[in-house]
Amino acid sequence: MTGALCALRTRVRHAFVPGLGLALLFAATTVRAQRGVVPIPQQPVFGDPLGAQWDVVENGLRGVWTRRPGGNTFDAVWPSVGIRAVLEMTLVGTRVSIARRQSSDGNNCDYVGELTPPPPDTGPQVNGTYTCTRFSTPMRWSATVRATADAAASGTGPVQDDVQRCMAGLNGSSSGQRAAAADCLGKMGARAAAAVPALVDMLADASTEYWDGLGPDGRLTGGSFSARESAGRALVGIGEPALQPLIDALGKHPGVLVREGAAEVLSRFNTVRAIEPLVRALGDETIVKGSLRRSAVLRDTGPTRVCDVAAHELASMGGGAVGDALWSHSSDGPPAETGRVLAVLVQRKDARTLPIVTRNMASASWQTRLTAVNQMAGLAPPDLISVLLPVLKDADPRVQAAAVEGLGKAALAEAIGSPEIQRVVLALEALQRDTLEDIQRRSKAYQISNDVLDVASRIHDALTAIAEKRKHSPQLPAFPDRPLFEQIRDHQPYRPIGGM
Repeated sequence: MTGALCALRTRVRHAFVPGLGLALLFAATTVRAQRGVVPIPQQPVFGDPLGAQWDVVENGLRGVWTRRPGGNTFDAVWPSVGIRAVLEMTLVGTRVSIARRQSSDGNNCDYVGELTPPPPDTGPQVNGTYTCTRFSTPMRWSATVRATADAAASGTGPVQDDVQRCMAGLNGSSSGQRAAAADCLGKMGARAAAAVPALVDMLADASTEYWDGLGPDGRLTGGSFSARESAGRALVGIGEPALQPLIDALGKHPGVLVREGAAEVLSRFNTVRAIEPLVRALGDETIVKGSLRRSAVLRDTGPTRVCDVAAHELASMGGGAVGDALWSHSSDGPPAETGRVLAVLVQRKDARTLPIVTRNMASASWQTRLTAVNQMAGLAPPDLISVLLPVLKDADPRVQAAAVEGLGKAALAEAIGSPEIQRVVLALEALQRDTLEDIQRRSKAYQISNDVLDVASRIHDALTAIAEKRKHSPQLPAFPDRPLFEQIRDHQPYRPIGGM
């Protein structure tokens, strides 16, 4: 019997019948096993050696090749680098030849490989080398042939509804495995609702796995897998079943990383249900240790808090419903929370905040006045210059400095020749003279303040910027140059004593 099979395989090889030689090899192996010559476990049935999908690794870079119906043409994709191509396969015995053409990166390749009998519970394995038009040195590649296509990996065809398989991957030993499992679940949509609790907890997984290798285009490439980012994408992909668990996590989950992640993910849901929980999160002052997120909505410096992330997301979300929800909370709650609500509304340039900001500019607290001046500059109403000019006489130099900066930016936004620019220039020149006289007076008493120096510096910068814009407009008076200020600062005796 063995001799007959060998003779038949020889005739098949000479006839160049693709795939049959490999099938007969498997059959011969099975016969030998039944006769006791080679005791191997019974293999699963695998009809076509070319299968439906190839999971490929090329020098560390992963690709997915999906077979088109009715032929040996495959659609190939390398997801991490976004390259696509069309493959034509030829199988002679156990040797496969592959022509990669129509590559999206213009780099065509040729592959050769040898198919080996499949191990238990998987498809045939392929190992070989490939060369491309952009490099002639043969490189190694390998693949596992699958009998059915998995759209969660290939991005084509129906998604395998195998939630349990993907959920098991959430406990993988590496960040890449956990990220791949989360991506698989996200592509199943609402059918993966059972995985939502595990994915929410995975928002605390801050681990990242980096990889590099030689891509199909012959160039060195690399990237990273973030379990946390993949979990967020998966929750958005699952959709409605993930919404309430995310709301609950933002409000009461004990893990601060989970609450931070929930705030970011909720903002991606296009629903009003996500707005109110984010507004309430403005009261969460818990510091997120190790967070790299930065938001200037509430403050420019300091460690990131959950409320900072919520403020950033609310400021970035579109739609009038966000502003309405924020406005309903602008007058109730603790002062710190209402102040954050106002800051987000200002960032969104909500005109309803103008009366509040104007009132705060007259506050007895210099901190409140300073915040209000910066917010007014951010709102940029049409009469911003008229609003800020009186602030140049504020008793606190820190508030003066903010007004100077706001006026400088407002003047630069005006059209060339606008009388508003002249108003700003004259006011800044007057304040500059007063400030330099104050610096000289304080210098003799060793009482110069850094805040006063900051006012003088910002005035000079604003006038210089305006002069640069108006350098072809001779109607403006000449501006004082920086050496006068530097002479006072560098050559007169003074001892800075900090803020006033």
